[in-house]
Amino acid sequence: MKIYTVHHPAGTPEGMLRDPESTVLVKEGFSWPAFFIPAVWLIYKRMWIVLVLYIAASILVAILLGIYHIPEYPGVLVALALNLAMGLEGNDLLRWTLARRGLDMVATVVGRDMGEAEHRAFEAAVEGAGPAMAAPAPAGSRSAAPSVPRHPRFADTPDDGLFPEPGRPA
Repeated sequence: MKIYTVHHPAGTPEGMLRDPESTVLVKEGFSWPAFFIPAVWLIYKRMWIVLVLYIAASILVAILLGIYHIPEYPGVLVALALNLAMGLEGNDLLRWTLARRGLDMVATVVGRDMGEAEHRAFEAAVEGAGPAMAAPAPAGSRSAAPSVPRHPRFADTPDDGLFPEPGRPA
């Protein structure tokens, strides 16, 4: 199962229902396209500020490698490290870009793929922030993660186990 954050300009589930086309889901975790083809991915996602910073970092690395006459092998490792950083932080940078565009994080959903997560997000919005959607904590609060309701199939099982559910104390 993958975790997705749900973003919308209205910042509410009701807003999602009024204007579903403006809803954006962003996967949590590593971004393979941002790792393999970062510049193309940044253009596709319209992340212009991050693109300029990525190009500036690439140029700076190339200049420094040329000034210090670094051999080709370490230079490739440095470029690979830059791409690795893009893969690791790409989706977080996308969330930052969406926030700059005025899209607030509405909730977090879980699904096997983007389609299932989107279905759960809208289903929960219709139900009024039901079990598939946990409301984000208010900005600046240091509260614990919201409790995630258990799937009905597992409601009878004890809560202690080797792998506790997200948001539940271990």
